[in-house]
Amino acid sequence: MLRSCMKPLERCLGRRSDGLLWHMDLKPHAYGDYSIAVVQANSSLEDQSQVYSSPSATYVGVYDGHGGPEASRFVNSHLFSFLHKFSSEHGGLSVEVIKKAFSATEDEFLRLVKRNLSVQPNIASVGSCCLLGAVANNELFVANLGDSRAVLGRKVTVRKREVVVAERLSTDHNVSEVEVRREVEALHPDDSHIVVYSRGVWRIKGIIQVLLKTYGSIHLTSQDLASAGASKGGGCVVFFQTEQFAIGCCVPLFDVDGYLEAALRLVQENSLLIATCKAYACLCVSFSFATVSRSIGDVYLKKPDFSRDPIYQQFVYPISLKRPAMTAEPSVIQRKLEPEDLFLIFASDGLWEQLSDQTVVEMVSKNSRTGIAKRLVTAALQEAARKRELRYSDIKNIEKGIRRHFHDDISVVVMYLDHNKHNGDVVRFKQSAVSCTNAPADIYSFNAEFLKDESDHLLKKDAYDIAGG
Repeated sequence: MLRSCMKPLERCLGRRSDGLLWHMDLKPHAYGDYSIAVVQANSSLEDQSQVYSSPSATYVGVYDGHGGPEASRFVNSHLFSFLHKFSSEHGGLSVEVIKKAFSATEDEFLRLVKRNLSVQPNIASVGSCCLLGAVANNELFVANLGDSRAVLGRKVTVRKREVVVAERLSTDHNVSEVEVRREVEALHPDDSHIVVYSRGVWRIKGIIQVLLKTYGSIHLTSQDLASAGASKGGGCVVFFQTEQFAIGCCVPLFDVDGYLEAALRLVQENSLLIATCKAYACLCVSFSFATVSRSIGDVYLKKPDFSRDPIYQQFVYPISLKRPAMTAEPSVIQRKLEPEDLFLIFASDGLWEQLSDQTVVEMVSKNSRTGIAKRLVTAALQEAARKRELRYSDIKNIEKGIRRHFHDDISVVVMYLDHNKHNGDVVRFKQSAVSCTNAPADIYSFNAEFLKDESDHLLKKDAYDIAGG
């Protein structure tokens, strides 16, 4: 009987399933089909993604957050609404409408930051890349902030043979790109440190966020942090705590990678600095980095007056800015869809860090539509594992948060363009009005709740069957 009760749990959980992966295999939209998949690596999922389709238009959104999930979740809740509003007011979709929707989303997020700054100071350091794809009246629009990417799979003839090639439609606003660095540096000719190269990575101003949190009655400001650094030979004593351990270490203020390495080394050697932990037990420092030059949010790198705000300075190490270091002005392209345009792939940079544009396009062109987004995510995870001399099955067993050391959050939407089927799809969508799919805000929480409901249901069913009901 015990074995019989365990069977539904095995069926539900699966012995090799990835509890941080969510996917929707295939769903229709007005111009064909689409597939969507997301895998979580961060403690809180920072990627958000959505697809909206009506008989007249289809929208795809992929929002890759940094510093926390607040900005990407905000974009997920507001951008499409502004698109609907402005497209109705202006008689349809256009480049102007898209730019107005981006600007309105940015402005609303700024209002949110101002309202919540005193109780949630880190919200000024939270931001999100924003990738939008829209198809209406056989016109394709792609708008982008940051380094998420849209790639077209297009049929061409090479030596009398038809092949599918990748055509990148979006611009990567990442300071690792020479042109982007030049663009940022040109806007700040009097700031030689506007873009910094540190430990193999280009970053805007080096550090986006150094957030101080306090506990109990003791309160430390950013000035206290600087004083602690000065007393330790230009370094900073920090307290690092998780559910399993607490450590303290001394690191340079702007050597964040060194801090992380030192923290991990102390854990590995089981050499905890107890005295430091006691002395600075009220201090917790969290970091995130700006590698993109355009985003929604990242308010304190866009509004220099924020660094001078007394409330903000109590919690965040100030960065001197004379003018905005980032912008929310999207790159937008518009083009007519052609019969040779077969499909579109929209994905956060977590996919493109592992797989090339052409590799992804070839995988889509050579495999079945059903579950194609999941197939791409899985291929990226297999590549991430291979780089660390692991297998994907090993990565599946790593918990969220720690898993971020192996790969990023990854969101993928594959959108097929069936030009000859459009009329039939319009008829189908007139029957169902509109379709909207939002990936879960947090995969871990969603899957945990789903598995609990499924296991409870299956246990009840099997108990009923055993009882002879």
